[in-house]
Amino acid sequence: MWIESHSDLSDHPKMWALTELLDVHCAQTIGILHLLWWWSMRFAPDGDVTDFAPTAIARACRWTGDPQTLVNALIRAGFLDDTDGRLLIHDWADYTGKLLNQQERARQRAKRHYAQSNRSLPVTGQDNIIPPYPPGRGDDCAVANAKRHIAHANGRQPPDDDSFNRFWAEWPKKVAKEAARAAFRRLNPDEALLETIITDVQCRRTGPDWTRDGGRYIPNASTYLNQRRWTDTGIDVELIKHTETRAVPETDDALVRENERKLFELQTGRPAPW
Repeated sequence: MWIESHSDLSDHPKMWALTELLDVHCAQTIGILHLLWWWSMRFAPDGDVTDFAPTAIARACRWTGDPQTLVNALIRAGFLDDTDGRLLIHDWADYTGKLLNQQERARQRAKRHYAQSNRSLPVTGQDNIIPPYPPGRGDDCAVANAKRHIAHANGRQPPDDDSFNRFWAEWPKKVAKEAARAAFRRLNPDEALLETIITDVQCRRTGPDWTRDGGRYIPNASTYLNQRRWTDTGIDVELIKHTETRAVPETDDALVRENERKLFELQTGRPAPW
């Protein structure tokens, strides 16, 4: 939960009055007030703290002095109202109470939207249940779950681990696996595209670009997927396959260089520099 925090609190006369009553630095006073309001949002959402002992209020404010001194100071400074035997946070309904109402309305709108989205999905028994991604980074998880529902509604399930594992088994540079998994999920390839990607990777990993300098120029898998590198022009897959099937002896350096020259010229359209 969150609350509005106005910048004029730092110069408000009531804040300075509380600072003097507690004999603390003004920064500590501002912290005490925010801790009190945050705590009330959770445990006293109506702003009524009558049933809480001074020790509970002091603990909420991280006050290490006498609890009753803190409560009395809050009352004298005007941050707590002692009215008809009730202890109320001053003007709570006018400020945070209104905010709580707005948050409740937002929650109800989200529930209605979620229910409407579920009604639009095809009903196929248990197959229609889409488990969410595991808890993560707030809004990122909400967006990811929304994309899963959209993919399901369009007739495509999100990729499973088996599909990613097939891709990862072929990838020669085993680094940044989770980044690759996230890129793979965003891409959500069907079976035909997955086969195209795997074929492209199998061919590239034996080509001169990815084998040069011990694989130094192999990109990370997430980069490859995000940039859709399998669509690059100038890669002659059939020539690479043909070169693979010839089983060139490693000792025949001249033949290896000749194949590399032909591959370079087909890929670039330029004469090889060697």
